[in-house]
Amino acid sequence: MSMVTWAFVLALAWTSCLEAAPVKVRLLEGSVRGFLVLRTTDGEAIAHGELLQRPQGGLIESRLTLNFVDGSLRDERATFSQKDVFRLEAYRLVQRGPSFPTSDISFDRRSGRFQARTQDKPGDEIKEASGQLEMPYDLYNGMALVLLKNLPSSSPVFARFAVFTPNRASSRWT
Repeated sequence: MSMVTWAFVLALAWTSCLEAAPVKVRLLEGSVRGFLVLRTTDGEAIAHGELLQRPQGGLIESRLTLNFVDGSLRDERATFSQKDVFRLEAYRLVQRGPSFPTSDISFDRRSGRFQARTQDKPGDEIKEASGQLEMPYDLYNGMALVLLKNLPSSSPVFARFAVFTPNRASSRWT
């Protein structure tokens, strides 16, 4: 098993001792299309994007694409179910350009596998990792806006987000 795989597995195991639970569905998601502008604190537009969300076969497919003025791209896709609680089924993140290290990361519940390709800077070695991944029920990559709309106001909620870096993979929670 590669170093990246071990780091990811250990991080998920460590965080599983925290009190976490799936987020209950309060507001059902449906079709959404939004056009976004990402601005600096000075008001300068640095990226334009689109949020597209649609129901597909009992699941919700969500895609957020940001095109930066420096030519960088951030394309994030999340597929999730919303029966009683939200559950991430599949995720893919593609980033490239001067604003980001190049990466193509994906994982899905059905296959139980992840794949990650990362590169710090153009010309650097491309690092690859893949393997088995048991996705916890409170893993919510690509679903931050959905979660914010559905969180209860009275109590704290813990949710996990898998993070892949060129040298290691881990999970973070908020």
